[in-house]
Amino acid sequence: MLERFMVVGHSNSYKDLIVCALEGASFSGSHKSCPCAIYGKHTINTPDEYLENPKLYSALVSLSQQSTTIIFVKNVNDEHHHFPPGFSSAFPCKSLGVALYSTDNISSAIMNSIGEFKSMGICEENIYIVNYECFEELNELSKLLIRL
Repeated sequence: MLERFMVVGHSNSYKDLIVCALEGASFSGSHKSCPCAIYGKHTINTPDEYLENPKLYSALVSLSQQSTTIIFVKNVNDEHHHFPPGFSSAFPCKSLGVALYSTDNISSAIMNSIGEFKSMGICEENIYIVNYECFEELNELSKLLIRL
């Protein structure tokens, strides 16, 4: 089976950075919401709406059948979007959490994001904290994820 990561996140989660890093592409900085899943060589980039609308959770579960790992992405600055407790248990494959922060974040926001991933059912060793302004950290994360 082809190693494929399904990347899930709310709008403004910067999940496109993770997708670009895994695909080896450069990030253009522009975000266009797409109403359909985008298949890359290593990723399935899911529409933001699939996570933002609970009625569409079944679409995420269905898409996950085509992936080996799900990466839940959260921008620690985003106070409005949260993942439901126990959400990762709905998926048949390994789940990872990636909390993206910038250099001006306070540690409490990062700790809150880690707590949210844990309440989803993701183990602490599968949670990664990455500065989205540092391309070296994003590249290291993509190398680490591809080796999993």
